[in-house]
Amino acid sequence: MKNKNLGKRLFQWSLLALALLLCIMISHVVKTEYLDRPTPPTKIKDTLEFKDSVLNFIFELRLDHPYIVYSQAIIESGNFTSNIWRENNNMFGMKMPERRPTLAIGISKGHAVYKNWKECIIDYALFQSSYLRELTEEEYFMKIGNSYAEDGSYEKKVRKERLQHSIH
Repeated sequence: MKNKNLGKRLFQWSLLALALLLCIMISHVVKTEYLDRPTPPTKIKDTLEFKDSVLNFIFELRLDHPYIVYSQAIIESGNFTSNIWRENNNMFGMKMPERRPTLAIGISKGHAVYKNWKECIIDYALFQSSYLRELTEEEYFMKIGNSYAEDGSYEKKVRKERLQHSIH
């Protein structure tokens, strides 16, 4: 019994260490490559230039299924117009996580708050690495449809939005 519990604890500590290492690596990338660049003013958040920046950053972080992730950002932020997006820099409607590393700095209106939009995407990367790893595109759609949003038609909306961004 002790060996089983010890093995379980070692596995949990290994996962925690891996998540911490990922946070440190992402933090280094953000500090050296991204946060030194000026954050765009709020008024351009609805422009094509900004949307291209979001999609490019998703690709730069090498998130799985980038067009799905981008589609989620469009839907969750109301095409970058929602209050949660504007006030919290939260384009994914993320809540404050309880069991994984996060870059969120607080909670407002029941949602996580981020210093800037890039940290929000990095936090989504942490979420993805914790709960949505190694899934096919179809499995990814099913998982977010079942567990990401309260909207019963969320998966259908994301699929429709995704079709507008890529033929992949």
